[in-house]
Amino acid sequence: MDIQATLNIHSELIEQSAAAISIMPSITRDQFFEFISATKRAHSHPATRAVSWIPIVKNELRDEFEKHSSDEGFEHFQITQRSVDGQLIRSEERAEYYPVFYIEPSKGNEPAIGFDLGSDQERLSAISM
Repeated sequence: MDIQATLNIHSELIEQSAAAISIMPSITRDQFFEFISATKRAHSHPATRAVSWIPIVKNELRDEFEKHSSDEGFEHFQITQRSVDGQLIRSEERAEYYPVFYIEPSKGNEPAIGFDLGSDQERLSAISM
């Protein structure tokens, strides 16, 4: 498969995800799983390792978001970032967070749950495009 075809597949997956979330902005873990399962069957590609849902969380709502996440089954959920030695730690305070909230496949990607993409400059730049 050539580069353009690969980009088209990824672009289509992003567009479908955006459309689904725009109609259903409050999505459950089960709904996300069902959506991604159906989409992956239609657009599976070896370059797609995982698909995740990353909400924007304002600092003033962080504690509420973390508590709600723990109540929803993400035991001891917290928004995290990498320390200078590479360990996952509670994310430092900032105006907004972009935590990985749902990820499929979940198996093997558990450490990503709660990771704040905004804590990494390259990822933050990609989000801000």
